[in-house]
Amino acid sequence: MMGPAGGAPAGVGRRGTVAAVIDVGSNSVLLLAVAVGADGRARPVDAALETTRLGTRLTDGGALDPAARARTVAAVEALAVRARRAGAERVWAFATAA
Repeated sequence: MMGPAGGAPAGVGRRGTVAAVIDVGSNSVLLLAVAVGADGRARPVDAALETTRLGTRLTDGGALDPAARARTVAAVEALAVRARRAGAERVWAFATAA
């Protein structure tokens, strides 16, 4: 849900704060950190992409490749640290599927 006049999504954070989202996909992990201005609008302060290929060698039973899983966990951890260094008070991580 968007805030007034297309501003920050509801619940992102108080005005004057930084919040971040980590998107874990089958091929990459993405980070977007935004500062919520006094006017309620979100302004990107950091963004990153780590290619982890989580879906590589996915088995018929749906089991993830251990090496791909380890790469993805390491990327999420590193991007969470990066988000905190960018000033994020809150960091949300979501897994998405195509």
